[in-house]
Amino acid sequence: MIALRQIEMIENDSITIHLPAEFSNYQQAEVIILPLEETLKHDSTEQFIQRFAGSIMDFPEIESEGEIQERDNKQFNRVPDLILEGWLTTR
Repeated sequence: MIALRQIEMIENDSITIHLPAEFSNYQQAEVIILPLEETLKHDSTEQFIQRFAGSIMDFPEIESEGEIQERDNKQFNRVPDLILEGWLTTR
């Protein structure tokens, strides 16, 4: 079995394949075409915005949950000291 692998440019939605001499003994060939992801055409920023503008739904406004509660953080400020004290006493 012979095989041919080529990477060809797409021009006007067409690809031209030039076969080597080894294929002259055959009347048919199977052709499988796979796109190269690295050559994917990317939209310009303006085209991207025009294509997707309005496609993201608006999120509803979030209702207020009331005033922010003030807390006394003095008890939390000692946590690193307590951890360190516990670590020192176990060593």
